[in-house]
Amino acid sequence: MPSAPLLVRWNRDYAKKGLTILANFGETDEKPEALKALVKAKEIPFPVLYDKAERNNMTFAVRVQPFAYLVGVEGTVTWEGTLMANRDALEKVFVAELAKVEK
Repeated sequence: MPSAPLLVRWNRDYAKKGLTILANFGETDEKPEALKALVKAKEIPFPVLYDKAERNNMTFAVRVQPFAYLVGVEGTVTWEGTLMANRDALEKVFVAELAKVEK
């Protein structure tokens, strides 16, 4: 999970402001036991799904990992793309979305 440090930081910095992170791993990734150990070792505080049949990847046409979707405050996808290549752009978009949330 090469994106784990970035996601953990975002969770730390933005979860209290309303950001929710959910990671998804399919059949081509870690086996369930190895994934559980990785989550524990990296102290990942957000949900990590193991999608053995890769239904989520097929449903959302994910062809590249790690891929990300940002669902905005209105419930629509406001950003999608490869996570690591576009992390700065994604962070700007979700910070703007979080600013829309009433305190």
